[in-house]
Amino acid sequence: MLERSCTALLLAAVAAATNAGAARAADQAASYQVVFGPLPRYTLDLYATGGAVTFTLRGAGMAIAGAGPLSGNAVTLSAPVGDGATLTMTLALAVDWQSFTGSWRLAGGPRAEGSIVGSTAPWPVHDVDTLGVPRLLVADAIELGKIGRVSRFRSGEGHDYSDDFESCRSMKHYYDPLPGVERRSVVLFAPVTGAVIGTADEWDGALWKGTAINVQPDGQPAFHVTLYHVDAHPRLAVGDRVVAGQVLGTSAKISGTVTDLVVGVHTRGGYRLVSAFDAMSDGVFTRYAARGVADRQRLVIPREERDANPLVCTGETFLDPGTLENWVALSPPPPPRPLRRRLPTVPPLPALPSGPGSPPSRP
Repeated sequence: MLERSCTALLLAAVAAATNAGAARAADQAASYQVVFGPLPRYTLDLYATGGAVTFTLRGAGMAIAGAGPLSGNAVTLSAPVGDGATLTMTLALAVDWQSFTGSWRLAGGPRAEGSIVGSTAPWPVHDVDTLGVPRLLVADAIELGKIGRVSRFRSGEGHDYSDDFESCRSMKHYYDPLPGVERRSVVLFAPVTGAVIGTADEWDGALWKGTAINVQPDGQPAFHVTLYHVDAHPRLAVGDRVVAGQVLGTSAKISGTVTDLVVGVHTRGGYRLVSAFDAMSDGVFTRYAARGVADRQRLVIPREERDANPLVCTGETFLDPGTLENWVALSPPPPPRPLRRRLPTVPPLPALPSGPGSPPSRP
């Protein structure tokens, strides 16, 4: 999984970053809030001395350190991340060093690559506890008629995908297709209108597993909505805009689940993941209600219940799926409505003329 690769490369490099965060003499230095691929939860510190740059990439208690040459406002950074793998980042810095855009690639181990963007501006934040979760998702992200079940928020499916407040649980939703459905035929849609802020591609050996696309919704800059394993048509890049309901492409998967749907938000206390169903409009949720899901909360394992029934993790791997129900099965989709052909309306015949010269009427 791409999100696992991004996190694993950081975990593998903790030992290599023993001096991370220490003050260094530098001709120029900056600290950026970073969207690394689809993950908007990292900080990149750059220290430039002459034509050389050292860096520390940090996030969720993890760190990786490396260096690279600076040429004008372009810099290429690299760092070993364990097991022979190397992370390489190519950045284009703004003239004032207040922001950058670029790309990264992980090679020599799990293969992955994607975008990286950063800004010295702080993350926009949203107080979820006071303001709640806005109903951001105004279009369904998936061709629901081909889906048989959805994993619950905080499930024991997949792998650990947690935030700054919880750990060892899957805080997203997997979509599993109905039996017999070709996964690559399932259409994926933009659930919000907004700008693409991060993308990344991943492989399993030679098998491409699709693109992760992170969209920042218009009017809610603290939130991020991510779809994984998209075969995008056309491909999207950072800065591209999408409209809710727009076809993004189809699933890139050939086995397993079709896609993963993630909603995250920056708060003053840290990065927080919320259920997509808490962020879903009433209009969209009616489609799930029609498939037998009477209440949004059926798709959420409450935090207290998960804490009372904890999962066991080795790294990001669940030892087992736990004792709680991890999936909500959808009732069969309604049969397609039969097409009703309407016969064309035949206009009435015109009245026969009367008067001189007209044929006599019949008795």
